[in-house]
Amino acid sequence: MRTHSKSFSAAARWLPSDVRPDVELLYAVCRSTDDAVDVGVGDTNDIIAQKRAQLDAIYSGLPLSDPLWASFGQLCQNRKIPRLYPDELLNGMGMDVCSTPYPDMESLFTYAFRVAGVVGLMMCHITGLSCDLALRDAATLGIAMQLTNICRDVAEDWARGRLYIPETVLRASGISGLRNDLGGKFPESAEKQLQMAVRKLLGFADLLYSRAMRGIAALDIQTGIAVRVAAFLYRAIGHNLRDQGANPLLARATTTPMQKVHLGVSAITVEVLVRAGGGFGHVGTKRRIPDSVLTLNEMLQTLPSGL
Repeated sequence: MRTHSKSFSAAARWLPSDVRPDVELLYAVCRSTDDAVDVGVGDTNDIIAQKRAQLDAIYSGLPLSDPLWASFGQLCQNRKIPRLYPDELLNGMGMDVCSTPYPDMESLFTYAFRVAGVVGLMMCHITGLSCDLALRDAATLGIAMQLTNICRDVAEDWARGRLYIPETVLRASGISGLRNDLGGKFPESAEKQLQMAVRKLLGFADLLYSRAMRGIAALDIQTGIAVRVAAFLYRAIGHNLRDQGANPLLARATTTPMQKVHLGVSAITVEVLVRAGGGFGHVGTKRRIPDSVLTLNEMLQTLPSGL
């Protein structure tokens, strides 16, 4: 975890000791699957099919030889994780394999829900919630974080022949035909327009971060602090990117050690104040495994109009 994501690792330190191992297991499964698709040997569609076959075994109660996936299967059983969520995760990775352009915000929202929103939903089964209404906020937070990643990693993704910014956002920013240069040098003539497009996506991410905050109170306070720290850190990456002119072709936007300390203190302070005010997760409310299952179509209904 520490190797791949400093922000996630910093936030995970706040998790309760009885929750963190399961969260780390979920992270390891997501990371290993993503790595297998990105750098795996052989046809990536075959790799995804293999992972789906492992899900078939998990949800049929069959044994698995892979120790990581065997542990994940036990986690899915213990925490009643719906098959829909890991299935959607693989659907999202399949979208990466296709490398087709994203025509509009709805298509990007779909991708972000599949590769990140459902991770938030699976987390809810691990941590427990006081109210199933917070599931939507958990998925929203995952989507916001994914949009931050997309904006930050434009240069890295470009070099790999990928561009996640939707066509409608590119056109509105004055860019056309940009995908013809994928994998090569980014055209200097399009840099200013790219900055406009990134600003728009960062603004959308900010809207989603604000929406997602209300659901954190449905977690226990220690887990709530961990999630709020993660949200503050990822959101700050977007703000730092905006401060460097929203140009992802420059140095990779990060948070400094001092920022991490400041944001950690801020997250704790806000969490304590929220608990004092009641809400979803007022003191004494028992956390439980969610009964509801949140679908992609239900999430698409929350997509703001005019984007």
